[in-house]
Amino acid sequence: MNTQDRPAVPQQQPGDDDLEPRLPRGELREMAVSVIVTLGLAAAIAVTGAASSGVPATVLLLAAPAVVLIGALVTGSRAYGWWRTGGHWQIWQGGMWLLLVIFLIWVMTSIGIVLAE
Repeated sequence: MNTQDRPAVPQQQPGDDDLEPRLPRGELREMAVSVIVTLGLAAAIAVTGAASSGVPATVLLLAAPAVVLIGALVTGSRAYGWWRTGGHWQIWQGGMWLLLVIFLIWVMTSIGIVLAE
């Protein structure tokens, strides 16, 4: 192939921001708020469960990771929606994976605490 037949590769000059992908700060902020609200609600439920005793404590200690799981499923559905529209779905998928990892850690810890009672 001749070098004249190849398309020109744009070269980035210092100060030229046209080639860098723009970070969608609005979507990133929405995802961060969603994750923080989910974890805050789950933490409030867990603290309430730790302050109570008996069956309500057991229910609340197991409800806290369930809230995180629901939050992960919601962020996963938002990622799918953004993927369908051609948006920045990777941001929401990252939030989903973060919440799923936190869910797994939290549910294993909660089950250990409930079984120890």
